[in-house]
Amino acid sequence: MKHTFSFRLTAEDFDVQGNLIPRQVLNIFQKAADSHAILLGVDHDVVVTHHLLWVVTQTRYQVISLPKPDETLTITTWPTPPNRLGSKREYLIQNENNEILIKGSSNWVLMDMESRRLASFADIFPENSFVDESVFSEKAPRLRNFETDNQPYTLCPDESTIDVNGHVNNTFYADFALSALGDFNGIISTLQIDYLHEVLCHEPLTLYHKIEEKTAFIKGLSADNTLMFTCTVNVK
Repeated sequence: MKHTFSFRLTAEDFDVQGNLIPRQVLNIFQKAADSHAILLGVDHDVVVTHHLLWVVTQTRYQVISLPKPDETLTITTWPTPPNRLGSKREYLIQNENNEILIKGSSNWVLMDMESRRLASFADIFPENSFVDESVFSEKAPRLRNFETDNQPYTLCPDESTIDVNGHVNNTFYADFALSALGDFNGIISTLQIDYLHEVLCHEPLTLYHKIEEKTAFIKGLSADNTLMFTCTVNVK
């Protein structure tokens, strides 16, 4: 039950260093997941009839080789067998020569719309929907909190960042994290975001970061100092 489709990049999808903009990577992942969910009959419009929502709890990707503007690529995605904490969805972005350029993985859970508690995958997915294959050989560790003396950066998400679930879409967290880094730059090799709590429209976020050689750590705190998300970015 793998799902593949083609897409084309433009110059606007890249930053000045040649990176495919991280939010665009996550957008591509999300479009692939949404498209496949429709084919499987487990898309947003279906799960809300069960009073459930899809929520991403973690996402990461690794850049093997940089894609280029105006290049036609394919993305292949599939869900892995679920456990009590949800299911992983895997992603492979390849060029026309079938060379892997980017590989990624995200953890998805079903959440009850009212209680915001995790719900079971039972009776939602059709049989034989899952593929027991992972793009990464190792499990992604949860990113830990950290202390830093660096100057914090504050922002307030607006309506343009909100998705159908009424909270900030997971792709915008990449923008938030990178906006806090200032002069830290380079060719991105890996990026990981752990989503801990829902960030809502017009609720201020204070971002803190620290840099260790070629790795940046970022965290976002709410107005009451709740840790909302963590992120790590590695550059070459």
